[in-house]
Amino acid sequence: RDRSTAVEALFGRKFFTDELSHLGSKDAAMQMQGMWGIEIAEMHNMNRADANQAKEFITRTIDRFRPPYGTSVIDCPRSCVLVGTMNPTGQGYLKDSTGGRRFLPVYCRRVDLTAIKTYRDQLWAEARHYYNMDEKWWFTQEEQEMISVEQEARTETDPWETLVADYHVGRMSTTMDEILDHLEVQVAQRTLRDSMRVGHILKKQGWERKRKSGGQSYYVR
Repeated sequence: RDRSTAVEALFGRKFFTDELSHLGSKDAAMQMQGMWGIEIAEMHNMNRADANQAKEFITRTIDRFRPPYGTSVIDCPRSCVLVGTMNPTGQGYLKDSTGGRRFLPVYCRRVDLTAIKTYRDQLWAEARHYYNMDEKWWFTQEEQEMISVEQEARTETDPWETLVADYHVGRMSTTMDEILDHLEVQVAQRTLRDSMRVGHILKKQGWERKRKSGGQSYYVR
């Protein structure tokens, strides 16, 4: 519970909430209004469908919805910070590398609530001061590389990834059928989902899809 209390202390009780309806819904958009810090608890409980919705939701800069009893849709620019929290489980909670780029993962070893409450105003005052002084607030290339390592460490892995990587040692080209043969997926049982799964793994491992003149596709490093 300390993590939720820490987020609340950082933003202030008046401007904090941990109540958020289904991501992407009108209720969620309305609940965000007037809030500064919003906690999304237990992130690792998101399934793949939820992850796709979360990816769209957290990158939205304007929420459009029609308030209850309203006669028209209104636009509300985002003015809040979304903080996802979870207990470490040893498993990845980011579902894919594309969506993972939208997260800034931080491993918290200890929560010092007394320090947060004592220095909260000072922290925000310094942040505002440096922003007004045109201090660089975006990440440098070096910092982004460090963040990418942390994102990758928290990305959910597919059990097929190791098998595909081992099969391709010393190879410069391959085909989908060759890989599925290696994975022992019977021809009669192969589905589009299997192909998409392997295609995602190949892209992640640095392979590029090509197409021969006859229309048959293959992959190269």
